[in-house]
Amino acid sequence: MSVGLRAGEQKFVAAVAHKPYDSLRDLLVALTTLLTSDGEHVVKWNCEPDELDFNLTADAERVRLDVVHYLSHRRSRRTSQQVFTIAGTKLDICGVFWKALRELHRDIETDDFAGNWRRAFPETEMQDLTKAIRARKHEMKLGTRQQG
Repeated sequence: MSVGLRAGEQKFVAAVAHKPYDSLRDLLVALTTLLTSDGEHVVKWNCEPDELDFNLTADAERVRLDVVHYLSHRRSRRTSQQVFTIAGTKLDICGVFWKALRELHRDIETDDFAGNWRRAFPETEMQDLTKAIRARKHEMKLGTRQQG
């Protein structure tokens, strides 16, 4: 599967493998958690032989994503390189991922997701993220009304 990120002039694309990590599921869980709490989450991706970490950090209303590239599964910090960074509100960052994942979900049969990824699409985790985004939007609306 190909993973692509873009923010302004920054672009990042990598081909990722289906194992050993359940990266897509882990990403969905991390995004859902970030919408409801602060903290740090690392989503590991295998690119054979190199690897990536999506380091997601939430603080108050902000989220920062740093993508770190490692030359091998040994994950040496000495040879690692930060290859992409973006920051924004929780809803903005998680919402962009949600839209892309929703598109991927819509095409799972056409693209033979299970055959290519060698595991089923994480339906439950996608539903959880969808609910969390709706709840966050609702909270934001209520907060705006109470201020006005």
